[in-house]
Amino acid sequence: MRSHERNSLKENVRIVGKIKQIKLATESTVAVVTENGERHELDALSTPLLVARFVLALPRHSELHATESGPIQELLVDQLRDILHAEKQLLKALPKMAKAARSTQLQHLLQTHLEETEAQVERLNESLQILGAPARAKPCKGMAGLVEEGKEVMSEGEEKEDAPADLALIGAAQRVEHYEIAAYTTARNLASQLRQPAVVQLLTMSLGEEQNAGQLLDQIAQPLMSVAKMPASVELRCDAAATSFMREHEPENLGT
Repeated sequence: MRSHERNSLKENVRIVGKIKQIKLATESTVAVVTENGERHELDALSTPLLVARFVLALPRHSELHATESGPIQELLVDQLRDILHAEKQLLKALPKMAKAARSTQLQHLLQTHLEETEAQVERLNESLQILGAPARAKPCKGMAGLVEEGKEVMSEGEEKEDAPADLALIGAAQRVEHYEIAAYTTARNLASQLRQPAVVQLLTMSLGEEQNAGQLLDQIAQPLMSVAKMPASVELRCDAAATSFMREHEPENLGT
């Protein structure tokens, strides 16, 4: 081994294990920055094996990406677990809301959304599985508050006439839908940032169901606002018209 190679070898050995950054400086030298900020230029031609060791010791691009995306994935998992608990609370609340509803179209909508919620729970479990996280729910205080408020609305509605009672119930349901829309939108955006297309697709399906439920609640509420001031005979006709409208706008009748 020639003298300059021995010197280069000693210099390389001195900084082994302290590498912070390494990059090609020229065609024949490699620039190395150590953890304490020192900069060294190594002869890539005279000590190729040590240079190779330095390169192999560096994190791969995929490892760097995983490290950088770690906090985002943790946040997504946290969001999904929060939504999972929210949906599980609704599995218990929706049957009670459907029972409390007076109009048949509102009952039908709430029962349909109960079935959608069951599917949404499965999608959330699947999403967590894709991310390699246990399907463990995290207590969702926000939904707990909305569910508790819904109980109060149903209790107070027992003393109200049909239209006002249903309008109050729709208001409670709309607050739930808006909460879920915000939650699913946030989770979907995080999944998109992480380039998780399968999770994005699952969350998009659930988000679409929440948005559709919100729109249908709005449509049911419109005639009820006028019904409260109408004679009973007119109220019955409005109820029938609303029921017909709901049937026409059920997913299987929309052709999409």
